[in-house]
Amino acid sequence: MLANQSKFAIFFLPGMACNSKLWQKVSPLLPPLIHQEFFEFKNSSTLSQMHAEIDAQYANHQQVCLLGFSMGGYIALEYLLTKARPNCLLVLSSISAHGYRAAEIERRKALIEQVRSGSSDWRKPERLALFLNPKHADFSENLAMLTKMANETGSDTFISQQSATLNRCNRLDDISSLNNPALLLHGNRDNLVTTSQMLTMSTVMPNSEFSEIADTGHMLPLEEPKQFAAILLDWLKKASSNVRAEIEKATTNQQRQP
Repeated sequence: MLANQSKFAIFFLPGMACNSKLWQKVSPLLPPLIHQEFFEFKNSSTLSQMHAEIDAQYANHQQVCLLGFSMGGYIALEYLLTKARPNCLLVLSSISAHGYRAAEIERRKALIEQVRSGSSDWRKPERLALFLNPKHADFSENLAMLTKMANETGSDTFISQQSATLNRCNRLDDISSLNNPALLLHGNRDNLVTTSQMLTMSTVMPNSEFSEIADTGHMLPLEEPKQFAAILLDWLKKASSNVRAEIEKATTNQQRQP
């Protein structure tokens, strides 16, 4: 272990047009001795640049868990498929490895041009509401946060993120050889990614677990942060001796306090 190198860190990789506020309800529920790094990819216009941002922080930690939500899950998956990181843990939330069909790529290209010309207000609440379960008790609060993140992200970053992650191909064959421990999380009310898609990924990936959260839409970290954090932490305890050691240390420190 190098000087100033932490034992374990979670790298939080956001969804498109999201920032670190996506994790603000999950982050405090995790043990404080686990280092947390938040990525926003504001200045990256290519997938390689996004991966370079991860590389810049990776060596600072003995072990890393890439926690990718939606677009962030795609970035994390592509990272591990192109890098030799056998010690890395992987958590994928609300993502499909089936790739984009040609029609979807063309639809997104058209959206990029509309946003660039100012003819599409992609941040309208009624559009963002499609990412949430409308019957959730905190729907209004979550929609307000989603709108706030989109406004803070801005159109330029939205265009860059769309462009950098546009050409998504089917990775089901490739992930069958990915042996990193992986946790796949899905909301059963997700309008973008189906249960079947994520179950297929879990079946194909040799060292993975799948967990589905009820009555939740696409935005799992916002809609059900307590369940999200609990499932994540339970899995990390099983997957990483470093996490178990940090939790034991935290428990010992608490017991020593008067």
